[in-house]
Amino acid sequence: ELCGWYVGDGCAGKTHRGRRVATEVTIYEPLTGKFRTELGSLMSRLGLQFTRRKDCIRFRNEELVAFFSKNFGNNSHSKTVPKWLQSLPVNMIRHFWTGLMRADGQYFDGKPKAFDTVSKKLAEAFVVLTMKLGISGRLKENKEHTAYIKGRAVHCLKSYKITFRSSSVAFIQTARGAKPSTEQYKGKVWCFEVRK
Repeated sequence: ELCGWYVGDGCAGKTHRGRRVATEVTIYEPLTGKFRTELGSLMSRLGLQFTRRKDCIRFRNEELVAFFSKNFGNNSHSKTVPKWLQSLPVNMIRHFWTGLMRADGQYFDGKPKAFDTVSKKLAEAFVVLTMKLGISGRLKENKEHTAYIKGRAVHCLKSYKITFRSSSVAFIQTARGAKPSTEQYKGKVWCFEVRK
């Protein structure tokens, strides 16, 4: 779950405070954040000594700094989910997915509804994880644009939004007039072939 939090709202590396340099992980979650308490509880369960700030939680651990940076990227545009994590058992993927959604997801009536990112690689990997959990999602690219909030212009970068359907089982939409058939199969399906 901590890996998901890191991918959603974390960064890792050296920070400079005056003359001191610290190697630390920072996970941004404001004091008023919906899941701030859960993040603190998770850190305590993992035995990590951490510092609470008003906009984030920080902890020092050189091994985790190296692990997070190497496996997940270190800025919002380079964040991704490595192939080894995508191939983990579903129960482990669910923990990662939960951390990621708590960090950067959108909820409505207590249920996950959407996830946003500026990383195309992360968006594509997130769709794969979502499907492995049996959740149907739709990926949409939002073009770079200018939005206005209370009359103030805000530059918005290109981003990717995954929205979840209300049904918990993924479905495949067929073309009009198509007559899909079913076939018994054991194992994973990696790609579909269709007759022309």
